[in-house]
Amino acid sequence: MPQVTMPPNQDGGLLPTLNWAITNHPVIRAQVDDCFNRTNWEAICESASRANSGRPCKTLPDCINGGNNLARLLEFQDGTRWVARIQLRESTPETSRKMQTEIDTLAFLKTATNAPVPQVFAFELDGANPAGVAFVLLEFLPGKTAMDEARDYNWAGWGLIPRQYRQTFYRSMAAAHVQIASARLPQIGTVTRDAYGGFIVGPIPGIGGPFETAASFIQAWAATIKYPYNEDYLRQSVPSSVVDEILKGVDEFPGRLAKLASSGKYFTSKGPFPIRHADLFHSNVIVTKTFNVLGVIDWEGACTVPWELVDAPCFLSTIPRLLNPPEQYDEAGRPLDSDEVGMWADEEAYAAMVREAERNAHADHRLSNMLADKDAQDLARTIHLFPQGKAGFYGRALDYFENK
Repeated sequence: MPQVTMPPNQDGGLLPTLNWAITNHPVIRAQVDDCFNRTNWEAICESASRANSGRPCKTLPDCINGGNNLARLLEFQDGTRWVARIQLRESTPETSRKMQTEIDTLAFLKTATNAPVPQVFAFELDGANPAGVAFVLLEFLPGKTAMDEARDYNWAGWGLIPRQYRQTFYRSMAAAHVQIASARLPQIGTVTRDAYGGFIVGPIPGIGGPFETAASFIQAWAATIKYPYNEDYLRQSVPSSVVDEILKGVDEFPGRLAKLASSGKYFTSKGPFPIRHADLFHSNVIVTKTFNVLGVIDWEGACTVPWELVDAPCFLSTIPRLLNPPEQYDEAGRPLDSDEVGMWADEEAYAAMVREAERNAHADHRLSNMLADKDAQDLARTIHLFPQGKAGFYGRALDYFENK
């Protein structure tokens, strides 16, 4: 599979040199090679040409992959570039639904907000087309991910982003976050385009819906969600002095959370409900060399959520204090570890930047209010971390919220 380095950019050096590469992981690499070889790239270019007023198009050698997709650069005669994003594996009804939801989410964000997300130009949801694969043609955002750009700096400490660029990155991310959270719908579920071109809410795969209230969503989520690790794994991974307590907390967490939702103490915020990116890490934020945000990518799994589940980007999130051993904190509940002290400070600064971005955008303050509420953030993160398999004191966390 060919790869080249992009030519130097002509923007005064603000945009990074593209560093796309294919994984060396043998299993994923085999899938990438298979996908690349069975894709009819000429048909991909023909589809792009049709979507761009007939302008001739060619593939460039630059490719990159994630766990589920292969991306390749396309170029038109005028120098405009698009990205062809190809599903790595054979399409199924489930993957087609996920792809349609992601496309509809991007369209909604483009229509309803100024969120920095790539435009969708064309797509095919399954492999029954001349290209032989499911694909989407997207706007090319000419930068690196924040994670890749940060690798060029020798930075040791929390936050990954080099200190000299951290304020720029957080501030521009806060402005993007305000726009994303301003895309709201009256129910909780997946963004779906209707037959008239408008946007409605559909069910969430594996959970159901759409849901009218936060409490009804939490109850359905609790009835279907599973902790991904079994007892043997936890007994090998967790200190024996606390493993029984942790196992009990994990086992009881879904039921206790559903009961908490039905109590009327929490999950009472009304809609319209905001969109949440399901994986907002550095790897899904495209930046310039000075860490200004160009765009947020990879919207698979996004949906509207209760306001109580809105949280800071994953690269700012800390483990909730209630899930960790209490000896890691002082009497006031503040962390003792110096890096975690810095992470808490970054979270607090980010919430203030979001508040400033809301004022600049003449938006309401629902997002910043949630981000500035430490208890709300701890509850949201506890819920988000459970299906990821984070080991912690889930029983103690719910004790706190039940008795608060």
